Amino acid sequence: MNTRERFERVCNFEPVDHPPRWECFGFLDSTVERWEHEGLPLGVSPEEHFDMETWTTIPIKTGLSGGSPFSEFDYRAIGRDERSVVFIGSEASRRIPREETEMPMSQLLGHPMANRDDWDSIKWRLDGGSPDRYPDWEKIRWKYAGRDFVAGMNISGLYFFIQNLFGDRQLAYLQLEDPDFLQEMLLHWVGFNRGIATRVLSNLDVDYISVWEDLVLRDGTTVDRQTFETFYLPYYKLLMDSLHSLGVRNLMLHAYGNNSSLMDYFVELNFNVFFPLDASAGMNPLELRERYGRKLVLWGGLDSRVLLGEKSDIERELKNKVPQLMDEGGYIPAIDRPITPDVPFENYKYYVELLRELVGS
Repeated sequence: MNTRERFERVCNFEPVDHPPRWECFGFLDSTVERWEHEGLPLGVSPEEHFDMETWTTIPIKTGLSGGSPFSEFDYRAIGRDERSVVFIGSEASRRIPREETEMPMSQLLGHPMANRDDWDSIKWRLDGGSPDRYPDWEKIRWKYAGRDFVAGMNISGLYFFIQNLFGDRQLAYLQLEDPDFLQEMLLHWVGFNRGIATRVLSNLDVDYISVWEDLVLRDGTTVDRQTFETFYLPYYKLLMDSLHSLGVRNLMLHAYGNNSSLMDYFVELNFNVFFPLDASAGMNPLELRERYGRKLVLWGGLDSRVLLGEKSDIERELKNKVPQLMDEGGYIPAIDRPITPDVPFENYKYYVELLRELVGS
């Protein structure tokens, strides 16, 4: 059984020899640098060392997978001083410290839009038919033909997209004072992503489409249920219906924070995979399985904080969650975020070994 077959079977709640070996959502470069002093062979990636399986994102400029969603508009530096670099892109301008870091504490300087005139001046760039956002399809079809790995595409969520353009304060104003303008932009978002998905699926069979949303803080949503129902649910329905009609088998929602108050809507929209199940924010995969049964495939939900403690902490976390979830099916076990450099190599190694023992991998 290969990775692609495992993924499809997990998504259908069918038996597998073991779930895909996707035990975390990546590693920071600084983590790799630390681990090279603790036992990771030089020049060998953690993915290779731990024999992780492959999933990949098709290189399409949607704003989340290789370039700005706005045609001919990419992230670039516009200023420098001794301590920082100022970057501007289609979604924000930021001041980033010069020190080499993968997760810099950047200073948000501004959002690119404040009103309808700003939108009208730039919306032409948000064109799903623009050829510069797509790869060479002949090469891509050759590369992905007969593949044994998982491949799909990412798109920006509705709220995430508008929030990046206007910021939270201006978006709140639009919801209260200019809802017609907001809905005009949301409808444009639907058409843009529907056009991209149509183009992609006419050229390639994808295993998933993943929507990256940012509706919540650690302890709860930034968008209440009434606001979601009024503004975002109708337009999500339009897009999701289109994606289903195009034959997309797996619609995945990527969202950090505690999404509990909005999960009923996500299930109603027929998202069938939810990840990464932010354990530190209170997202418990056991509770979600009890609440939604086979309506949701769960991916993640193992608390990254246990990797900072003792091996007994890791064992307790895994044994409390993994066996039951594996018995019920539709689960891909994983730490709920990328692995940071404060995690000892030995702890992560123990985690992987124990997890694979529990799932029979």
